[in-house]
Amino acid sequence: MIKNLIFDCSDTLLRFGGLDWLREEVGEERALHIPRTMFLLPEWVQFDRGEVDAETVKEKLCAALGEDDRELGLRYFDTWYRKHRVIEGIPEVLSKLKAKGYKLYILSDYPECFEHVWESFEIFDMFR
Repeated sequence: MIKNLIFDCSDTLLRFGGLDWLREEVGEERALHIPRTMFLLPEWVQFDRGEVDAETVKEKLCAALGEDDRELGLRYFDTWYRKHRVIEGIPEVLSKLKAKGYKLYILSDYPECFEHVWESFEIFDMFR
């Protein structure tokens, strides 16, 4: 019998809104370039693991971006996780699962900024 349910955050519980924000700021082509550059950095993987700090990633991001994109890239780095939104219908689904007695857990590779995300959405109160 299933007693525990494990969820990821991005595109399961939360919709990633950082790309939408970038599109509004600079258009589609530049908007795609900045997160691709950032999330594909080897240092980003290390950041996810807690092996390097944010400043290290920012330095590498600036080095990887062209001069025209550096300022926006740094703004994106500092705010991408603040642009998430709860996916429509998720609170209701979680409430029903919890009412049926399931224990809800999250397994995710968010870096140190996850604490902000955790505190920003009431749905996380339903998780252990």
